[in-house]
Amino acid sequence: MAAHFRSYRILCSTPPDLETERLAFESTLTAFGEQVTFPHQVLFAGASFRPPFDAGRNRALGEDNVRQCDFLLHIFSNRWPDPAFRDFIELAEVCMADPAQPMRQIAVLFKNYPEASEEVRQYRDTLSARGTCDIREFQDAAELTRQFQETFASWWESVQAKP
Repeated sequence: MAAHFRSYRILCSTPPDLETERLAFESTLTAFGEQVTFPHQVLFAGASFRPPFDAGRNRALGEDNVRQCDFLLHIFSNRWPDPAFRDFIELAEVCMADPAQPMRQIAVLFKNYPEASEEVRQYRDTLSARGTCDIREFQDAAELTRQFQETFASWWESVQAKP
């Protein structure tokens, strides 16, 4: 008899200059699933915007993905990306506030935050003040992997508490 898995969709939103980080998301999520969620018949199904994804030109596609997901993880570099990426986060906040939508939690990670542009720094402060997102920072690949693992573990706890 086939096993029946519960699935939770995770969208990793990254600008094109963060391809290494997007790939780290995929590999860390796969390992987390194998070690943590699969034994409980739970799938954290990851999706991401693969290059050459143009957020501005494909805004509707990005928004559709946000609306269908249970979790959003966005990564900022120290440069301000296409404004559509900010809009994806803000749409996720709206979805999270609507009980009819699947969105449960949002995590936003900032790479090399001390070196970030003023726009990125201001947006981080705005998100932090709103209190709707889990805000994290990282400097290198090891720290990013740890941040992913902690985020996935938090999300795992939340789905166990409220399936």
